[in-house]
Amino acid sequence: MELTIDISNMKDTVGIFIIQVGGEIFYPKIKDNVLTFNNLIQEPQRTMLAFYPVRKIKANPGKQLNEISIEVPNRLFF
Repeated sequence: MELTIDISNMKDTVGIFIIQVGGEIFYPKIKDNVLTFNNLIQEPQRTMLAFYPVRKIKANPGKQLNEISIEVPNRLFF
């Protein structure tokens, strides 16, 4: 699967983006306000793009990302 997303219109891009495919978590590359992900997916699977703003990470010290709740606008399922 190849995924390219322009994030230049986001108000806040300071944080961590993740892509979860099935049970695997990937950290997409970001360059020049473009998020890219290119990985072989064996079959169609539910995929989630999520953004964890740095303010949310700092508000939950010591917690892993999967232990931090994120707002609905900060995730996309496809």
